[in-house]
Amino acid sequence: MNKFNRILDDRIFSAKSKPFQLLEIRITEALILERRIAVSNFSKSNKNQSDKQFIVFLVSCFESYLKDMFMLMIDGELIPIEDLIKKFEKLKNLKLALLDLEKTKKEKIKISEIIVNELNFQNFNEILNLCSIIDFDKYYPQLIKKIHYGDVGFTKKESDEAMLNLKKTEFKKLEWLKKQYEEKGNPLDDEEIAQAFFKSIIRIMYRGAKTKKQELCKRIKMGIELRHKIVHRAADIKVPSVVAINYMLDIILFCAIIQEIYNIRSKRIG
Repeated sequence: MNKFNRILDDRIFSAKSKPFQLLEIRITEALILERRIAVSNFSKSNKNQSDKQFIVFLVSCFESYLKDMFMLMIDGELIPIEDLIKKFEKLKNLKLALLDLEKTKKEKIKISEIIVNELNFQNFNEILNLCSIIDFDKYYPQLIKKIHYGDVGFTKKESDEAMLNLKKTEFKKLEWLKKQYEEKGNPLDDEEIAQAFFKSIIRIMYRGAKTKKQELCKRIKMGIELRHKIVHRAADIKVPSVVAINYMLDIILFCAIIQEIYNIRSKRIG
């Protein structure tokens, strides 16, 4: 019965039909806080704690997004149940007691909710196994080559410069983005800076063909393992701001590709 209580609890935090929009809201809010801490007079130790917790939060956002997105795909019949059963032995052997079936009917629990709660989204190998069902490897090369320049008034040269700065900068140097807007006569407050920062990342996130799938997956897996050490072992690890911000870029990129695949498969079926 515990698994069904967990499903009902998860409904409170589910993005329902717009997982990527919720991901944007969550990361933007966290980024606002990170920026304020970075430009504060807090000690280096306090700022490092903030960067560590930012990593933890990013992994949680990643896990939540994947759960919501794959539920959408299962509900929309974009992923055949048969394919899931072939990939995951534990789904093949899944058994429900009569009381479980009664609760399923009473609470209108969907098959997609049961499936995602059986899968381990903190295990990156399991995530990749799930991604293989939607042909992640097939789509990645063509999607990674797409480059979207922002609707924030940047030219191609400015967008390239923005990406270069984002990859090298620390949070306190997000003043660079603020300056860009001020020069265009459109000053921003802290919240607007974070929102503009996130949206500019979304538009230029694919970074050409420079990000190889193996490298991206390796970095995300390392982030998940880092989160485990921080949360479960209270590890005293130094996480430079530049590491945290680059990990954010990796999370956004991976999730955006999943979103694009969802869009492609939806149009094909629709």
